[in-house]
Amino acid sequence: GHGAPITALSRHGWAPLGHATPLPAPRPAPPLPVAAGVAAMARAIRTACREAPWQAGLDGFRPQLQDAWRAMDAAARARFLRHGRTAWNIHRHRLPPAVAALLAAAEAAGTLRRRAGRLAGFTPGAARLADGAVLPARHLILCTGPDAGGGLRAQPLVAALLADGLLQADAHGLGLLADPATLEAAPGLHLLGPATRALLWEATAVPELRAQAALVAARLAGANSTGG
Repeated sequence: GHGAPITALSRHGWAPLGHATPLPAPRPAPPLPVAAGVAAMARAIRTACREAPWQAGLDGFRPQLQDAWRAMDAAARARFLRHGRTAWNIHRHRLPPAVAALLAAAEAAGTLRRRAGRLAGFTPGAARLADGAVLPARHLILCTGPDAGGGLRAQPLVAALLADGLLQADAHGLGLLADPATLEAAPGLHLLGPATRALLWEATAVPELRAQAALVAARLAGANSTGG
């Protein structure tokens, strides 16, 4: 029932894009040129997405993503996280068509406005931006989503394991370190889901989670059968 205007503020003023309807099958993609660097990989993906629907071109790279991330060195990962992460997320992690249509209708009606900028301060009635602009606002809602790496490390159990040296955080603050082949972070301790983002980058959607669960289940079943 909220009828007042909403301003969506983000660094670039971008919003997640929507899925194509009907959902297209992924198009076969060429191998990502990991050795050539982040810019070369971005060009390869853009080229594949020039043919409509672009979602099919992007999704064709999905089977390669985890291997590509593992093959990138620390400098390449840092470059991607600084310059490409936001663009990647809004294209790869897309909105359901109904949600995308709802947001588009709100923007067309003027009740939702997107703005690029950074929040510098807030008091009830006004939001002050880093560029000096002041936006009228009675409420501030943080919509950046969970900080998977920081939130995970703040959990008491994880914090204690980190302090004892049984777990290690990754250099980019994405999650925890583990053996990418087994997802084992310490003897008998495996990671699943967003905690593996530092290892695999794409670790939040069902197909990737299903593969992780199957891997860990097989290892646990094998250890149980041998009395380990």
